[in-house]
Amino acid sequence: MSGWGSIYANTVSGIQTQSAALARLQEQISTGMRVVRASDDPGSAVKIMDLRRKSASLDTYLTNIGQTSRTLENSLNSMQHVSTSLTRVRVLLTQATSGTYSDANRASMAEEVDSLLEQALSLANTYDLGQYSFSGQNVSAKPYVA
Repeated sequence: MSGWGSIYANTVSGIQTQSAALARLQEQISTGMRVVRASDDPGSAVKIMDLRRKSASLDTYLTNIGQTSRTLENSLNSMQHVSTSLTRVRVLLTQATSGTYSDANRASMAEEVDSLLEQALSLANTYDLGQYSFSGQNVSAKPYVA
């Protein structure tokens, strides 16, 4: 009888082992992941955690690059508009000093120059992502005041 008891114990043990393996495979299939718990494969679990940390860092870098790119584009836009405004101011000042315009014409030119300078001041105080773009290190203070 001792032979049958040993065969029975081995069979039950084999069934339990195979049942546990089947349960682990079913869990892997249902989750779509080979490593569900760190105890499944500690070496792979460490690699997975490292890759997740690196992925989070890369996501942060991408977000920062996107924000920086947007800020630079907005700053470039502002600088181009300021350049256009200042070019127009130069043209108006050249015309006003030529002596060929009346006082009324020069007064309207002066109004346009004032308007262009106000526009340039507004662009120089560009505010983006909670910061003034052209204020140097003190990004919370308005850089230019008329």
